[in-house]
Amino acid sequence: MEKILFVLIPFQKIAEMAHAHGALLLVDNSIMSPVLSQPLTLGADIVMHSATKFIAGHSDVLAGVLAVRGESLAKDLYFLQNAEGSGLAPFDCWICLRGIKTMALRVEKQQVLFQTFFQSLELVNFIL
Repeated sequence: MEKILFVLIPFQKIAEMAHAHGALLLVDNSIMSPVLSQPLTLGADIVMHSATKFIAGHSDVLAGVLAVRGESLAKDLYFLQNAEGSGLAPFDCWICLRGIKTMALRVEKQQVLFQTFFQSLELVNFIL
C-alpha cells in the first residue's frame, strides 16, 4: 500500500510565474475548504470549491463555487454561467447558506477527530 503524500507548494511563486506569462491561476480548493485555505489571498485568480463537500456540508446538494479576483473576470464568468443556465435553484442556495453557518465548526471538529485518530495510530506503531 502506498502512502498518501500531501506536498506543500510555493504557492505565491507559482502565481508569480503564471502571471509573468499572462496566464490565470486556477486552484481547485475542494479538499482544503475555504476555512483552511484562501488561495485568492496568495495570488490565485480563480478558486473552485465543491459546495457539496464543505460548504453545504451534508451531501444534500450538488453545487460548486467559483471565487474570482477582479470584477472583470467575475463579469465574464457570470455571463457564461447565465448563458449556460447553470445557476443554482433558490432552494439549493438556501442549503448552501445553511451549511456556511456551521462550516468553520465542522472543519474544526474534523481536524480534532483526525488528529486524535492519527495519534492513536502512532501509539500502536501503525504509521511508519
